[in-house]
Amino acid sequence: MRTIFTLFLSTLCGMSFWMGGASIAQQLEPWVMEKTMMEILAENPKVDSGMLSRDQKVIEGIFPSIQTELSHKGFNEVDVKGAVMTGWKYLRSGPNELTPFSEKSFKDFVTKLGKLKIVSSPQQAHIEIDNVRSEVKTDTAVWLVTGSHLIRLTKDGYSPEEEIRNIVEGENLEFVKKLKRRSK
Repeated sequence: MRTIFTLFLSTLCGMSFWMGGASIAQQLEPWVMEKTMMEILAENPKVDSGMLSRDQKVIEGIFPSIQTELSHKGFNEVDVKGAVMTGWKYLRSGPNELTPFSEKSFKDFVTKLGKLKIVSSPQQAHIEIDNVRSEVKTDTAVWLVTGSHLIRLTKDGYSPEEEIRNIVEGENLEFVKKLKRRSK
């Protein structure tokens, strides 16, 4: 079963960012890295804080390169940070959750993700991706691994809407649905 991760991209907006050779800890507020670490630990008790500290050093080393590559694909700073945090969470929950990753393997993974903006009318519909309910509701954006994903939106009083969407490496896609009120 695929685990779907989302990151509240809006929480990253409005921050001051330092560019150049600065580490990700300087480019992201420390609480963002800490929040991601806590989410990983809560989701996967096999992962320990020592492993996550090593991961953080790898991420700090490769972040500028990831930022450059995703910027060339049209993503902004907030998008890049969302992809990096989502990629980290995904790698620490998958089949190789305890395997250390290198800068190259982390970059290769993150830069192959695709972004899907999920919007509904009315807003605040529940989102399921590949039969896994997301913790966030519409309207939001999620980073997903490439390939086909079943996207399903539900809301009390409305008929569900679903569709299979193909996520493409480095693409910024949209999934927009108008939910229909159920007959009484």
